[in-house]
Amino acid sequence: MANTAHKPGEDALFTDYLGTAIQKQAIERRIAKHAAKLGLHDPNSNDLSKRLTPHCFRHFFTRASYIHLACWVLMKDMSTWARKMNSYAGSWS
Repeated sequence: MANTAHKPGEDALFTDYLGTAIQKQAIERRIAKHAAKLGLHDPNSNDLSKRLTPHCFRHFFTRASYIHLACWVLMKDMSTWARKMNSYAGSWS
């Protein structure tokens, strides 16, 4: 297996105080630790809905972006509809 550790000065999303990349397992442990303190994570559960992992964030943000996009499209359609209704309002009098 190739060594994939980043060296100081290389690009990494999360780094420690030395500037080296934080490994995937360290991020998973930190998320699990803090999620357990909040009651959002049970590492011993067989129920996936009771375990919070970094992969859960992927689903959360994907869903949030879809919801944001849907709201944007809906608002755009509503503003178009409102403009049309306002243009028709003058002809109703």
